[in-house]
Amino acid sequence: MIELVGKWARIPYWQCLTLDQSHPQFQRQMHEWYLESGAGGQSQLLRSALTTRGYLQPTQGDLPMSDPVMREALARFQADRGIPVSGRVDFQTYEAALGNFVALSEDGSLARVGWATSGPQQSADDQRPGLAVAAAAPWAIDLQIENPQPVGQRPAFTEGEQIFLSATVSRASHLYCYFGDSSGSIMRLLPNMLQPHSLVSANQAIRIPDWMAPNPGFILDAGRPGSEAVMCLATAEDVYPKLPAELQVPPLAPLRSVRTLDELRQRFAETAGQQGMVSQTVQWSVAPRQGNGAGPAAAPAPQR
Repeated sequence: MIELVGKWARIPYWQCLTLDQSHPQFQRQMHEWYLESGAGGQSQLLRSALTTRGYLQPTQGDLPMSDPVMREALARFQADRGIPVSGRVDFQTYEAALGNFVALSEDGSLARVGWATSGPQQSADDQRPGLAVAAAAPWAIDLQIENPQPVGQRPAFTEGEQIFLSATVSRASHLYCYFGDSSGSIMRLLPNMLQPHSLVSANQAIRIPDWMAPNPGFILDAGRPGSEAVMCLATAEDVYPKLPAELQVPPLAPLRSVRTLDELRQRFAETAGQQGMVSQTVQWSVAPRQGNGAGPAAAPAPQR
């Protein structure tokens, strides 16, 4: 039925829907524009797109494509979009950066919005570059408790009850997660021996602990009654080797040099800079185990 309507209107039927970027006609047009742009135009358009989306600072928009900062920004964008990471401009990267800035013109043909072969353009009614009309997605961590809970409520966990969390970062980042128990002890959960790499892709849910793995490396149990929390920090660069030596302790070992998660966050910020990191903390309460008397004291979580 959709195809018949398209024929009646004398335009390709796929244009009756939202723009299908996988359609051969869309792909052909994007590839023609890619070739027309040449290396200079491709680089200029990618710089503008990376700046718009927050991968580059506005002051870095003139860096050559061979600059390490530019290559890292391009690589992070490629990782976020599921493109093979090369740090170089290719057609897949060009299309991912500019494909959302294409619309149908009045005659039904594809038209570029806010950009041309040589680079971004300003529209007559908007003084901002056309590629800047789409705001960059905010850099943030979505840290969630995955245990079933009543909607809008967070009841206390019971001593010894297992706790499951997940962390998702909106951009490719280096991720570090720490646990703080009710006694004030703090230890690093991620990275660890079985998950040694800090770099994670955008929108990839990281399980804490990895309950789908045969050997998750640790189990997160509610410890003594009181308040517990997990804090995750995401940084643009791998800042762990730059942290003070007293913070570079093995995973699941207590940190002796900080007393609170907030103090730890401040130490990270001193190394990464306030603009070079984001963080998120989730907190819960632990209630005493009900039943047969006091029993032995609960072991501090997490357990190896």
